[in-house]
Amino acid sequence: MSQYVISQHRCGAEKPYRIGLEIRGRPRMTTEKKKDKGRKVEVFIFRAAERDSSNHSGREFLLLRRPPDRDARWQPVTGSVEVGEGFAEGAIREVWEETGLLAHKSDLVGPVYEFQFENRGGRTVTEKVFGLLTGNFEARLSHEHDTFEWLNFEEAVKRLHFDANKDGLKALGAFLDKESK
Repeated sequence: MSQYVISQHRCGAEKPYRIGLEIRGRPRMTTEKKKDKGRKVEVFIFRAAERDSSNHSGREFLLLRRPPDRDARWQPVTGSVEVGEGFAEGAIREVWEETGLLAHKSDLVGPVYEFQFENRGGRTVTEKVFGLLTGNFEARLSHEHDTFEWLNFEEAVKRLHFDANKDGLKALGAFLDKESK
């Protein structure tokens, strides 16, 4: 089993810092994204919260809102897996790109849910859903989102637009509830 270490690499003076995965000591520089159009990930970042009448699970989930010019929908961290990445590595990279949170593959929960859909081009896409437990942190949003909010489980499910996102969050919630007993 290979070791995956998260590290930041400077890809060029005019380019921002990007995440690179070191695989067996060889950094993979990612100056150009090559998306695998058939594989996607969702990551629900969550933290412990006070359990009360409005928060039965004792957890809060981070949702990100796309800007109005991109449909203003709420979603978890979501993105395509790049060529050469596994689903878990893609999940960790997307978390970094969309929130600024550095995490390790061992921090992930799951995948807890998987589904397939047909994209606009008629291609079948496999999407896997992960969870990521964190402490308190202030998300550093990318250009893909304009705001974020920490919500209890019930509010997060209501806020999500797509049924597949809701089903993924419900699967994560069921998994976490089972593990905590």
